[in-house]
Amino acid sequence: MLQAKYPVAGSTDFVEVSISQPKIDTHPPHTAYFCTCKISAPNFEKTFDVYGIDPLQSTWISLRQIRVEITEFEKVRGIQCDYHYFQDFEK
Repeated sequence: MLQAKYPVAGSTDFVEVSISQPKIDTHPPHTAYFCTCKISAPNFEKTFDVYGIDPLQSTWISLRQIRVEITEFEKVRGIQCDYHYFQDFEK
């Protein structure tokens, strides 16, 4: 499991993120992989699965989805996390 902790700007609070090791989907046809992701902060917790066609893709998409979830968390809560995700270098 990968884990990281990011400070909330102007606070002593943290946002904690974790991604499980990729696992094969147990539902037929058993060709997808998924990672379980978790984001925790004071008064907030969200767990979700992210699927991909192989272990690498499920991990990559998990990282991108965590970025989306943290951005949404920041907007709703009106806070800023010190979360330095890699840039959208695909552009």
